[in-house]
Amino acid sequence: MTILNIRLVEKDQANETLYPLLLVRIRPTPLLAYHYDDCAQILIFLQLLLLTRLHNTTSCFLHRLIFTRSIEAMGATVVFNWDLCTHLVTDSVKKTTNLLCALASKRYIVSERWAEMSILKAHFEDEKDYVVIRQSGLNYFTNKKLYFQPSADIKRSDAQDLAKAVGAKLRGKQPDMVKCDRALIVVSSGTLKETRPYEKAGYETMKRDDFLKLYGQSDD
Repeated sequence: MTILNIRLVEKDQANETLYPLLLVRIRPTPLLAYHYDDCAQILIFLQLLLLTRLHNTTSCFLHRLIFTRSIEAMGATVVFNWDLCTHLVTDSVKKTTNLLCALASKRYIVSERWAEMSILKAHFEDEKDYVVIRQSGLNYFTNKKLYFQPSADIKRSDAQDLAKAVGAKLRGKQPDMVKCDRALIVVSSGTLKETRPYEKAGYETMKRDDFLKLYGQSDD
């Protein structure tokens, strides 16, 4: 049976739900035959799942609950860590921390259809037909060091995740303005007043928007 770790909801800083999201971890284990009751439960949940997609009045919460229960019937567990996932399941592509981290660390980013068909067939489908977006090549920030100015408006916890996902190091202290570390990139709002001292010291600087765009660079 296959074990999955799933994250259900992505939230913004205002604690508002952005869109349904699953972070899934698939770890191969010895296959076990499904009992009749398990198969019947999967089919019931699948029928309910399809009904929720046909009725716009059905809440996203119910939709996610049915997803969860259906996958649990296949031997799933639910967790809340992006770095444990192998698949991110979503039909909406927005540059949230979870999506950027999954993209940078080369996780599969697949549509909800992948989960639905996996539930229907009681095994996990090949991802290639369901990929929504994929990271292109080596991320620019791999093996770099990142320093975020307060004006970059990126929470420290998010900065830690972004650095970890791409194999970069996060610097918390003010960079040395005498001895320049060429591997360090300073991310800020991009005003001349902020960037000029760092550029004179020899550091690479980058606007927040440019950083997020380059970080999430992908193949179409």
